[in-house]
Amino acid sequence: MGHSDLILFFLQIGCMLAIALLFGKLLHKLHQPIILGELIGGIVLGPTVLGTLAPSIFEWLFPPIGATVVVRDALLKLGMLFFLFSAGLEIDLSRVQQKRISIILTSLFGIALPFFLGFLSVLFFADLWDMNGNVGRLIFALFMGTALSISALPVIVRILSDLNLLQTDLGVVIVSSATVNDLIGWSLFAVVLSTVVPYGIPGTSLSISLILVIAFFVVVLTLGRWGGQLILNWLKPHLTWTGGFIGVMIVLMLFIAAIAEAMGIHAIFSWHCSCLTL
Repeated sequence: MGHSDLILFFLQIGCMLAIALLFGKLLHKLHQPIILGELIGGIVLGPTVLGTLAPSIFEWLFPPIGATVVVRDALLKLGMLFFLFSAGLEIDLSRVQQKRISIILTSLFGIALPFFLGFLSVLFFADLWDMNGNVGRLIFALFMGTALSISALPVIVRILSDLNLLQTDLGVVIVSSATVNDLIGWSLFAVVLSTVVPYGIPGTSLSISLILVIAFFVVVLTLGRWGGQLILNWLKPHLTWTGGFIGVMIVLMLFIAAIAEAMGIHAIFSWHCSCLTL
């Protein structure tokens, strides 16, 4: 990244934060979640508003290609991981056990209804969709159903956090069921996309991709949890508390994120696996 790219990157982040703070404060005064204002600010600063009203300014501030695009995308993903990671540490896992029936039912209906609506809309109303000729109707139907069944987990967590509901029973059920939905949804999404666009581990078939995804979660949430506790107990006498604990968790989260991305799973789910592992 050159000197001019670095200047532009700082301007981008500064403008994004300024707009988020401005609209977040405005919506907070209207007794709405702060993130709602931040989302509106993103629309205003994005191609929908700024790109339409002042396209030259938008293209100068947010060029479609270049080093700033890669760095900004990496920073945003890293920030998302850290935000979800910090929120996940606040969730009481004992409440998850107590509410497991509610979580399972909420997750089941939360993923089944939008999936079948998206899936059936393609099968029965195929003329409404401009499908690529290289993609079959069944694959496209699976794609739409899966895409609609995935929730906006970071937005959900932020809303609950803004409303001080994250540590309540309602918050635990919502976050846990949304996490299960997205674990299933993103896994299916990765498998469906692997049939169209090669992604993840090269040379793997559809069935092998699905097996790897399932194996990843099973290993992380079983052996990973057992091994994580052993490692943490061994490191406790050698770590400063709580800084050392947070450092170990961050390292673990980043390694899991790298493995997840390599397998075609969104790195966002490394926060959940990390919190359950240790």
